[in-house]
Amino acid sequence: MSVPDKIIRWVYRQTDRKQLLDLQSAIDARLAELEAEIEPEAKEGRTVVETQRTPGLTIQLEEIMCGKNCRGCPHGPYYYGYFRQGGRLRSVYIGKKLARAGEVARTDRGFALVWEANKGKIR
Repeated sequence: MSVPDKIIRWVYRQTDRKQLLDLQSAIDARLAELEAEIEPEAKEGRTVVETQRTPGLTIQLEEIMCGKNCRGCPHGPYYYGYFRQGGRLRSVYIGKKLARAGEVARTDRGFALVWEANKGKIR
């Protein structure tokens, strides 16, 4: 999909540097949001029941097949958080419950997910 001619004409008519810089900042911010969206690949033996997305974090409720032919399969469902750290996709087990779905606190190590089971943080 190409940029509409109307937008391109507007950009070329601008003589106010601040407006163009504001537009560039808005575009850069939106690109960062899009790059931060996490799309975890489906893992074998797991069924995704629910997905919640926020910029930089995807939380999925997943049912797990243990692979032992047990009578309790599937197990769960359990919440897992997916985020990027150092360019790699990381996942963290959250538990059976979320304190507030999608609540995220920034830390110097990436993301800490607030969860109900221990009233603490997973790092």
